[in-house]
Parts: sequence; C-alpha cells; structure tokens
Amino acid sequence: MGKILQSFIAAFKAAAKAQGRQDEQDRYSFYEVPKSEVANIATAIQRKFEGDENPDINDYLKSFRIKPAELEKRKIERHNIPWDGLRKVGIELKQNEMENVMQGLQLPQLYLVDVKTPDGIAINTPMGFEVKTDKDGEVKVNLIAPKSVPEFEEPQYKQIFTKEDKTLFFRGMQPERLFPIPDKETGEIQWCAVSYCKELGRLVTAPASGIKAPGYWDNVKLDYTQKDIYEHAGRISLKGCTDLDGKKYDCVLQYDAVSQAPKKIVDKYEKIYIYPHLEKQLDGKQLEALKNYEAIPAAGLMKSDGTPMTCSYIWIDPNINKPSYGTLEKMKREHYIYEKSQEKTQQKEQEPQPEGEKTIRRSRGRSF
Repeated sequence: MGKILQSFIAAFKAAAKAQGRQDEQDRYSFYEVPKSEVANIATAIQRKFEGDENPDINDYLKSFRIKPAELEKRKIERHNIPWDGLRKVGIELKQNEMENVMQGLQLPQLYLVDVKTPDGIAINTPMGFEVKTDKDGEVKVNLIAPKSVPEFEEPQYKQIFTKEDKTLFFRGMQPERLFPIPDKETGEIQWCAVSYCKELGRLVTAPASGIKAPGYWDNVKLDYTQKDIYEHAGRISLKGCTDLDGKKYDCVLQYDAVSQAPKKIVDKYEKIYIYPHLEKQLDGKQLEALKNYEAIPAAGLMKSDGTPMTCSYIWIDPNINKPSYGTLEKMKREHYIYEKSQEKTQQKEQEPQPEGEKTIRRSRGRSF
C-alpha cells in the first residue's frame, strides 16, 4: 500500500509542477498512524471538524500528520527504524526530524546519548547518529562521535578545499560549486555539492547525479541557464515568486546538500510580511510601528511553537521585508546594510550596461 500511495503522490506532485506551483500538493496532508491509534485519530478528526479547538487535539493530530512531499521522498519505511531503541539511549526526535531520518538525511545536531563500554561502564556523551540501508537492504543505526578537528582539514581534502571554501563552511554557508569527493565505502570519486555540519565537525555531501533543478519555483519558471547553475550547486536569483498566501517575493535559491532540496539563501518580500502567528498577537499601535520599520518590545509575545520569545525587540528588516529579532544594535546594522545596498544599486543603474555576455555551458560533473 505504501508504494501505491507514493505513486499517487508522485503523479499529484507532477500535476502541481506543470501548473507552476511546486508546493501546491502540500496544501493537503495525510495521517500515518499505527493500527492501535486508528480509532483515536478518527475521533480526534471528528471533534476537530465539529469545531473543538482543544490544543491537545491539535498536538495529537500534528504528531501523525505528513505532507505528500515528505512521503514521496522517503527512502526508509517508518516501521523499519528502531524508534524505541533510539529513545532508550536518549535520542528524542520531533516529527520533522523523524521525517528527515526516513528520507535518509543526516540530522545536524547532537544528542546526549547513554552508552555502555564493553566492560559495562555507563557513559553519557553528546553524539549524532545516522540511519542507513546497507547493501543487503538491512536498516542500520550508527552513532557518530563529533570530530574535534573539522573534517575538511583532514589530509585527503587538502587539495580539494580552498581557504575561501573553508571560510564559507565556518560561516554555515555552502560553496557555489561541485567538488570531487571520494565515496567513503567504494573510494570512487563523485562530483558533489558539499556542506558542513558544525555540530558534528563533518562534511555533508550530495552527488551531482542526484541534483535536479525544479521546473518552477513558486510560480516562476526556471530557464535553461538557471537550471544549469543550480545543478552545479550555484545560486540563482528569482524575481516575482508567489508564496502560498499569494504574497510576492524575490529570492536567491541554491541546492542544499544537508536537506537535499532547494534552499532560499535570501528572500525579500515585495511588501512587508508579518508572520500570521505574530500578527495575531499585536495591537494596532504595534503593527503600525512595525510597518514603519520601528522596533517593538518582544516581552509577552510567543513564538510559533507557543513558547515565550527570548529576544529583546522585534522589527522589520528592510533587506528582506520580514520580521527580525534581537537587540537595537542589530537593527541598526541591518538598516546600515540596507542603505549601503541602495547606494550600490543606484551606482550600478548609472553605469553603462555591456552590450551582451556569452553564456558558457558547463558539463555536468565539473566544478566551476
């Protein structure tokens, strides 16, 4: 049944892409539940439709809800992963983290894990973990110890990464090119997009053969050159995108090796966009201040997950037209950056434009 449902989702997604909305299928969702919970979830859904707004019901339903895109990406079936075993050693996962594990992705965080040495000594230590399918089709869970020295500093990578590449890794950014990386099991060289997990001190790679540019991104069609740049781990600028709420924005898009999906590096909304969960908490005076790019105190306001905000102030960052959080000094820096970018834009508009530039096609598998 799982494969049939996956085929249905794939067809649904293809139809949505053809209409220029790659996220349209995620307006819908499914519930994946064990047999023991079928009766309970049916009751919860019925109460929800009858107007019951009990937050416990919402939390219960959310724990079983999956998006079509998540189901289609799965490489490991839910029932093949030892969730109870992970919990016993101290690894508690959120719903989105569980989905990433089933998609074969490396989670970029550490957990306090309880392990025992061969002589019976109990140790509580921060570790990562990975879930993979071996060559025999068996699902294996491996604990990962964080590296004290970044993996990209190891001898085998000395001739691969430049000083600039390493600087980007330290900043949490991904270089805009492919790298020749040896497969850790076979030793075969593969051209890969490469990111870096600071928590684990390890590289995260994604073979170029698996990078496929989307035909559309939020109602904007990618042209031949943009697809080529994207599939070589480069960044592309898209203008006039439309999100699911119908709001216009521009963005810079890049394939992300960690999530193995498109990632917005930068996005700027055409008009000020205040997150719905935040807007509901604000009065008219606070909303007016934000729309005038002024800061408001964050005391008493809640995050989207219902926990109190820990920052001092909230304001609209003019560089992206979305809320930003922190101190007034941070707000001043963002406004300074915006003013400088406006000056550069004006200078560029006054410069004479070149007659035309040649477009060079890069062959797949080569860095640039």
